[in-house]
Amino acid sequence: MSVVFNKNNYDRKSLAEILQRFGTDLKYCAQLITRGYCDEDVYGMRTWFCRTVPSMIDALGDNAHGVPERLVHSQRFNGNEEAASREWQRILRKIAFLLRESDEKTAVRKIDNPYDMQSQTEAYLHFERRKMAYREKCRKEGMRLFSYWFNDLWD
Repeated sequence: MSVVFNKNNYDRKSLAEILQRFGTDLKYCAQLITRGYCDEDVYGMRTWFCRTVPSMIDALGDNAHGVPERLVHSQRFNGNEEAASREWQRILRKIAFLLRESDEKTAVRKIDNPYDMQSQTEAYLHFERRKMAYREKCRKEGMRLFSYWFNDLWD
């Protein structure tokens, strides 16, 4: 979900701008309540997904009472629910981390380009390509794991 009533949206604004933003935030709240997403989320789906889904997965991991049966009864754990539970927590943390890393706005690892865009164009572009390749690799792996464990994301 969008972050509504974000303090940064109200800093250093005129009264008219504050009132207009407040009205927009109220509209977004109503949309979130009635349909589960707001207009702002539609135009930033990737960021919405990378902010919301990992947080939901974290909450599931923090409050999980069960472990997927296929994990408990796999050859690796052979019915050892405690070991399977630790592995399930690790899997959930990994999915959340990878999905967050796939978007610059939600990434835990902030990767700042040490090169100046204007004076070292080639080095700057090479660094940006490497950074985007890392984000893409995280997205693919995170989505692969998310898809694989999708039917087990419940408690």
